[in-house]
Amino acid sequence: MLKKKVLSIDMDYIMGPSIQLYNDCSCEDDFRAGSFWEKVNRLRGIEPFLTYDEKKYVFLLKLLVKNLRRLEKRAVFFAEEHDMILELLAGGDKKDEIFEIYNLDHHHDLFYNPRQKEEVDRFNFASLASWAYYLGKNDKLAKYYWIHNENSQYIDAGAIRELDFPVDFDTYTEKYEELLNIGFDYVFVCHSSEYLPPKFNHLFASLLAAAEGFYDGEIKVWNEAFCKDGKPRNIAG
Repeated sequence: MLKKKVLSIDMDYIMGPSIQLYNDCSCEDDFRAGSFWEKVNRLRGIEPFLTYDEKKYVFLLKLLVKNLRRLEKRAVFFAEEHDMILELLAGGDKKDEIFEIYNLDHHHDLFYNPRQKEEVDRFNFASLASWAYYLGKNDKLAKYYWIHNENSQYIDAGAIRELDFPVDFDTYTEKYEELLNIGFDYVFVCHSSEYLPPKFNHLFASLLAAAEGFYDGEIKVWNEAFCKDGKPRNIAG
């Protein structure tokens, strides 16, 4: 198997300073249906208090550009949601590859409850919250690095011990700028609009524009779930 290094960027990584405002509202029934951010702003008026980590955003742009300089267009993938990384990594042309993933993300995306884990274990069904575990369960993870925020929610220590692949939550979390020293084989960037308020959509658009500038052409933003309608999907090959 060929080991490939994957840079995975979730835009909610920059939302550490105010993501708790989302968490406080997302569990309330009043906000679950329809346009979440529109309802929150109408009922709670939190938009003026939403901020992002400018230093981390500048770093993401720098990290992206550094890798765009050395990668072909086919190695760069933009998407709306994080499980869509599987379209990049789980195709038949990747059957002889195993991945070392460096995920800059407010969420670890292994699984957050027994049901999400069972969906992978029993049905081979991946979701936004379990795509990383799905890759590991299918023997596609050489190592999983999670570069998170100080206020991110950890996975249970007991669940970590039961994983069949190595994880590392510490090496690059504080020293994330050391990622500039790594040459990645693939780059994935996702919008995660549920966590990125509309007022910051231009930040995702700027990363996309940077990539389109390098490759002198439009880059499609993938917008189709890897597993959908409750149906499982196997990794090709």
